[in-house]
Amino acid sequence: VSQSRYFPLYQIIHAEVMGELYAAIQKLPEQAKMVVILSYLEGKTNQEIADEMQISLQTVKIYKLRAIKQLRSILTPETYLIFLSVYKIFEKS
Repeated sequence: VSQSRYFPLYQIIHAEVMGELYAAIQKLPEQAKMVVILSYLEGKTNQEIADEMQISLQTVKIYKLRAIKQLRSILTPETYLIFLSVYKIFEKS
């Protein structure tokens, strides 16, 4: 079975997951939202985020932890697991 046969399904699932994730991010407090966007969507390091937002490195970490907890309560369990998978990938790089 050709993998290209599943590509449209992948695109639909990706769009659904990303839509839910973006909607959840918009519900976060402003500072936490900015940290999530800079970190997970733009791929910036904690130090780069701290420098850009003119906050301490520890504050960035606190915002990230709080945002993850809030996203867990907002997202469906499936979408949250996908988010965590992406989070782990970014944390390793």
